[in-house]
Amino acid sequence: MSRVEWDFWASKPDLSSLNCGDHLKQLLLQYASDMLPPIRRRLDLAGDEEEVAPGIRAVPAPGHTPGHVALEIRSQGQMLTDAVDTLLHPILIERIDWLFQFLVVQARNLGILCNLSPYSP
Repeated sequence: MSRVEWDFWASKPDLSSLNCGDHLKQLLLQYASDMLPPIRRRLDLAGDEEEVAPGIRAVPAPGHTPGHVALEIRSQGQMLTDAVDTLLHPILIERIDWLFQFLVVQARNLGILCNLSPYSP
C-alpha cells in the first residue's frame, strides 16, 4: 500500500466532493477505520516510484484516492504498466477525457491517465 494511501485513510478524509450518496461515504470511512489498523503491522508502505519487489515499481496514479498506484513491471527488457483499477472500463483507454464519477481526485486524474495511456495526446 502506498504511504500516501495509508495517510489518506488514516486521516478520516473529507469525502464530501465524492459523487455518491452519504451512506456510501460513511461505509467507506467505516471500512477503512475497521479494516486498516489491524493489518498495519503486516504492511510495507511504499513511497512514490518505489520498487516494491524486484522489477515492480509503484507508480502514483491518484484518482480514486490521492494514494492510488499503478504498477510498472519490468522484465527481460520489456515493460508493462498494470493500471490496476485506474481504468475501470476498456473505453477509458481511448477516451481518457471521460472521468469516472467515483474519483476523490478528479482534477489530477486526467493527467495521470495521459501518462498511463498509449493513446494519450
